[in-house]
Amino acid sequence: RRAALALSRRGRRATASLRSCSLLTQTPAAPRCTPVASEGRVYAQSCRGKLTCFAAADGKTLWSVDYTKDFAATFVGEKGNSQGAMRHGNNGSPWVESGWLWASAGSTNGAGMVALNPQTGTLRWKGGHEVAGYAAPMVGTLLGVRQVVNFMADAAVGFDAQSGKVLWRHPLKTAFARHVMTPLIVNDRVILGSHQTGLMSLQFAHNGERWSVSEVWNSKEAAPNFSCPIVVRDRIVGLGAQRELVCIGIDDGKVRWTQSGWITSAADKSHAGFIALGGTSVLMLTDSGELILFDAGATACRELGRAQVCGVNWCNPALSNGRLYLRDGLRNAGHWMCVDLTQ
Repeated sequence: RRAALALSRRGRRATASLRSCSLLTQTPAAPRCTPVASEGRVYAQSCRGKLTCFAAADGKTLWSVDYTKDFAATFVGEKGNSQGAMRHGNNGSPWVESGWLWASAGSTNGAGMVALNPQTGTLRWKGGHEVAGYAAPMVGTLLGVRQVVNFMADAAVGFDAQSGKVLWRHPLKTAFARHVMTPLIVNDRVILGSHQTGLMSLQFAHNGERWSVSEVWNSKEAAPNFSCPIVVRDRIVGLGAQRELVCIGIDDGKVRWTQSGWITSAADKSHAGFIALGGTSVLMLTDSGELILFDAGATACRELGRAQVCGVNWCNPALSNGRLYLRDGLRNAGHWMCVDLTQ
């Protein structure tokens, strides 16, 4: 299958051509989140909380930990009022950086977040009493302090990256804790949200070891469901509450522009994956499998090109060396695809 896609504002055109395709399945033993690759190793977390490190060269298992067995996390399933990962499993990828791995174990027994040695799987610290949401942690610096920020089932929480100490906690209680958005750390602020809380910007102050959190702005128009917005210079671009693209200012949360008509699924099931390409260009994969390139930097959204590259999907694509890696289809019908954007 081939389709044309305008990838450059200079007028060059490229083709999106299928390079490879293989069958994927989704089971309790398989990941529902993106595996992480680092220094010749691949870290894959199953939806039942088993985190495994594989050798990238041959797939050999190097180590694994189980959040339930090793940290006393609990999985209930779709029963009663079970929240977050207790309900639908572990869906947030771990973070690997500079000889550390941080993961959302989600145990209320002092292991809401854990830090491991990525080479051996050895525990470095565990902290917090938080059930995991569905968001991946983000590691960054706030007011000079390196920390792990995560959107857990009942709160946004900041952990000291080296010690695991809980630095701050901002309660955010919603029905069933469908907290999916990976937090953004920008200009000493944390930006996150859900379909019920709205998209918000949190600012911080601290005096010694005491931290305080306050909400700067909250945008109901940009409230994310299970799609993660991205930063594009001084703006945030994402999928809003009414299945339209929304661009808002980082500083004030005010809407810069909206774009409707690109997402056609029901608002409560709509999804889009976003990749910032540099400057103000953004590549978006819709939940119907359409790849759209647009400019987010003006007073209105400007389309630069589009191509139908796959079928229905709820997965974020990955771009590397001009190739886009994505999933075609949902659940057992899904296939792994690589689309070449350079030809």
